Amino acid sequence: MLNLLGRVRVEAQALFKDSQYRDYMLLLVISLCHYTAVMVFFAFPLQVVKWGYDTMDVAILAFSMDGVLLAIRPWVKKLIDKYKAKKALFISSVFLLLVPVILTLAGRSFPLLAVAKAVHGVSLSIFIVANLVYVHALFPPGMIRKALLWLGTTAILPQLFFISLAEKAIMSGRLWLFYGGVATLAATALMLSLRLGDRGGELESPANISSLLRRKEFFYIAFLVFSQAMVISVSSNFIALLLEKRGISLWRFFTPYAAGTLLVRGPLASWVSKISPRAVLAFGFSTLSLSVALLAVSYNPTWVLVSSFLIGITFAPLQPTLISVAVERIKYERNALLTAVITSDDMAWTFGPLIGGFLGRSSVVVAYYALVMVAAFAALLSFKGFGGPAEDGPPRKDVS
Repeated sequence: MLNLLGRVRVEAQALFKDSQYRDYMLLLVISLCHYTAVMVFFAFPLQVVKWGYDTMDVAILAFSMDGVLLAIRPWVKKLIDKYKAKKALFISSVFLLLVPVILTLAGRSFPLLAVAKAVHGVSLSIFIVANLVYVHALFPPGMIRKALLWLGTTAILPQLFFISLAEKAIMSGRLWLFYGGVATLAATALMLSLRLGDRGGELESPANISSLLRRKEFFYIAFLVFSQAMVISVSSNFIALLLEKRGISLWRFFTPYAAGTLLVRGPLASWVSKISPRAVLAFGFSTLSLSVALLAVSYNPTWVLVSSFLIGITFAPLQPTLISVAVERIKYERNALLTAVITSDDMAWTFGPLIGGFLGRSSVVVAYYALVMVAAFAALLSFKGFGGPAEDGPPRKDVS
């Protein structure tokens, strides 16, 4: 991780002005704090089960966060329009700081645990949008994509180390250390947000997506986006329960998964971009289905590591490729299209845990078998393609 951050620093110094570099590096650390706080909660189901709750209860807690994240998005836009991105980042960090406080007061109270997760959903919903708005205000259009590319790694890097640390804290009975770690992350993000420079920028007017509903291609793309997010959402939310029953440490999923994702979205990005979108999607979903199947039947730590690495590699190019295909197929409704793509992804993260919790009530592995079928069906749609000459064309260069 230090090497990657070092590369970010070198590139930032070479490309950005001094004030841009300073704010960019601050934003990088703020982003890392927020996403780390999200990722460590993938280990929290272990504690919930220790308190006597079941898989469906874990799903309800996850929905408490993801449902709020999706529901308050119109309010988030108004908040950022009024206070702009810097203050919104500060507000998101304040909400994040409230999460460990509420959890500490909650004890084993399920309603208060749900409240804490809902507050975290508010924090994350504000942060995601404010983060993007601040980047757009910080850089000219030609530099936006490179800046977002590096910031995107902060959502993956925590999976290499911090989830396993959270698992150890919970399994050793040091829940105070888990809560204290989240509080430290929140406090760091809060203080750094005060150091950010004031930047302008407001969100665009809400896009009208009604015309997309008349396009057949949109339903293909929306389902595929939903499918890839569903696989990762359910896998991530219930992997702690699956591996705990098999006596396997949680890091054997998240560390190789993160490594595979970073490999494809970093060093292999140029190579992947030269492959036709149809081939990337068909191969990606097919291999993703097989990889999840391997994970579901793996009781050996080595095979869990291998299957998790394959999941990371095959998942990594799916969303960027789908965005590329979507922009090529629906040329004149880009704002509406991107809004719909993000909504499809968010819906999977919102409802995926509930679906997984329902399917996994008898045995959590059943949820993983369902993911195998979802990915396999998505692969069949990918083989069919979207029709028309643009289907097998090269992906757009500005989509990473």
